[in-house]
Amino acid sequence: MSTHKSDSHQALANAHQVQQMATVIHNIGNALTGMNSALRHASQNQADLERICAWLQGIDPESLDAQQLQQLVSKLTSSLNNIILSAANPHNLTLNNERLMTGAKHIKATINSYQNGQHKQQGQEHFQLHDAINSAMALLVLNQVTVSLQCSNTLSVYGPRNLFEQMLLNLLKNSIEAMQQRQLLDAKFQPMLVIKAKTSAAKMITLSIIDNGCGITELALDKLFESGYTSKKTGSGLGLGSVADTLALFQGDINITSQGHNQGSRVRLSLPILS
Repeated sequence: MSTHKSDSHQALANAHQVQQMATVIHNIGNALTGMNSALRHASQNQADLERICAWLQGIDPESLDAQQLQQLVSKLTSSLNNIILSAANPHNLTLNNERLMTGAKHIKATINSYQNGQHKQQGQEHFQLHDAINSAMALLVLNQVTVSLQCSNTLSVYGPRNLFEQMLLNLLKNSIEAMQQRQLLDAKFQPMLVIKAKTSAAKMITLSIIDNGCGITELALDKLFESGYTSKKTGSGLGLGSVADTLALFQGDINITSQGHNQGSRVRLSLPILS
């Protein structure tokens, strides 16, 4: 009997380790998606130049009259000016560099978290909620998404910051993907994401993430936090499970609601203001 008990405990320990590693891989994948987008944007100028070169090489100047040649030069000038303006824009360079640096730091912290083995071993710190939201947003691909962030710079949270940002990244990514899914079926759809935080008299912070995406069915709402459950074709079912684990560390809770198909969703996190 004792041997059987030991084997059972070992099996549970192994299963937990596998689950932890799967979650780590899932979170690293989220960060890499944002970094990959930044790299693609940074290399876009080179790709544009290569296309222009190929286009010019395919033109026979002797076959053009004066008007066509003038139009060609005008088009070429316009294309090159766009590339120069984009490359010289310090905002674009800073944005891409920040996304790459944020992603690298996030991955490093995620790996360190796994190596520590226990979440409680991670550094507890006060950090601004506004900064944590922006760090998570920096790793998202926000194609055509209008974002409204309503969060005071004075709101702070206490706990392991990297885990908190992983949680936000999972939740925000879900909203983005829900809007992209709706956008595939409606070209006129305008994706909108609202993130807002406020405090209550009960010394709680309420953080809401509201999207106008494809929505969540009543059946799916009941299963959201079941291990391995996902409504996505390529989903792992790990995201919301890790969200629940992280919220437990922060002594918070989560409520997700939706009015149904194409009615968007609302995620509401409640977090205590700890000292």
